[in-house]
Amino acid sequence: MKAVQNLNTFLSDTLMAARFLLVSCLLLAPACSRSAQAVDHPKAAEPALAVQTVAAVERPMPTFLTVTGSLTSNRQSEVAAGTSGKVLKTFVERGSLVPANALLIQLDDRSLSHQAQEAQANLEVAKRQQSLADAECNRSDKLFKTGAVSQDEFDKAKANCESARFQASAAEARAEQALVGVNDSQIRAPFAGLIAERYVQVGEYVQPPTKVASLVELDPLRLELSVPEASLQLVKEGMPVVFSTATDPSATHQGTIRYIGPSVRTSSRDLVVEAVVPNPNHLLRPGQFVAAKLVLGDKPQPTVPMVAVHLEGNLRRIYVVYAGDGGNRLEERLVELGEARDEQVSVVSGLRAGELVVTKAAGDLRDGAKVRGL
Repeated sequence: MKAVQNLNTFLSDTLMAARFLLVSCLLLAPACSRSAQAVDHPKAAEPALAVQTVAAVERPMPTFLTVTGSLTSNRQSEVAAGTSGKVLKTFVERGSLVPANALLIQLDDRSLSHQAQEAQANLEVAKRQQSLADAECNRSDKLFKTGAVSQDEFDKAKANCESARFQASAAEARAEQALVGVNDSQIRAPFAGLIAERYVQVGEYVQPPTKVASLVELDPLRLELSVPEASLQLVKEGMPVVFSTATDPSATHQGTIRYIGPSVRTSSRDLVVEAVVPNPNHLLRPGQFVAAKLVLGDKPQPTVPMVAVHLEGNLRRIYVVYAGDGGNRLEERLVELGEARDEQVSVVSGLRAGELVVTKAAGDLRDGAKVRGL
């Protein structure tokens, strides 16, 4: 009986052991399979991107102070009538380009011409009377020296002589004034420029205060710039200015600083500086908004070839090679660029001299990619 019990116990223990072994095999089967796969199929090595690099070199590059401003006319005049009269003819319209002394408005000068003729005739009479008075003075002087005339008679002759001289001078002044009136009946341009507005029409009556036209000088122009208070020490008279307009940002123009304001404006904490800008072709017009750069001179800065810079909208990217895990890798950087010269561009921020930048690659560049030389 005891032997039978021992046999049952042995069979029960054997069955439990078999079940445990079966369950263990089922649980360990995936791991074993993966281990076998790992051994049979090792992971592929990361490929290296072939690139060509160049070291950033520090070179003297132009530096600028960037400011904004607007163009104004060098001279602008509200041309007014110098005499009274009716407008007979107009010779200009809005937008007319006129040289200096060009005839703008012709007034009726008939009355003025008559007055000028009368004044000239009176002048001739006064001159003849002065001539007679001078002759009388000479005779009286000779007679007085011989005692033939009294002191009283001599003084009267001398007074008449001086009076005739003064009358002749007054007549000459009136004749000149009358001639000025005739000349003023022809209203002329005081300088070369563009007619911005004509205020009168044929048949209107004008007087000396009446404005007849607005004239704007186009060559040269003035460029008014607002320089921040912190940059005042950088601005000097004679400094060159490079600028472009909002209407044509690709075209650049140049001027020279000529006038520097005496004080900083308290409201905006800036200083008004004016440059003179040649404008022989009249491509620029007063009132245009500009973005300007004041040329401060050369300054050593890290430079890279322009082909190393990747443009994306307003962003500027370069790729720098550095020693990383398992070899050289790429680092993508956003940089601020300065000016370009001889196919080289300065990097204001984001790069140090001596760092390696990618200029050519045999594939797509990406941050963190492993690289090797071409």
